[in-house]
Amino acid sequence: MAREFYLSGKEWLTTDESAHYAGVSIAQWRAHREEHGIFPTIFMGKLLFRKKDIDQAIESRRITA
Repeated sequence: MAREFYLSGKEWLTTDESAHYAGVSIAQWRAHREEHGIFPTIFMGKLLFRKKDIDQAIESRRITA
């Protein structure tokens, strides 16, 4: 069964939530996030990512015709 994520209104996302939000697998997220300029903040032992940083990384790779 697929896991449900509730991301509305959240500014900071966990690793699993970030991968889901970006539309990639967790393995892809872990392997390539830094290449795209997405770095975590560590808070209380958790890696947290700003949703804004993910959006900026995606937008910066937009293909325009």
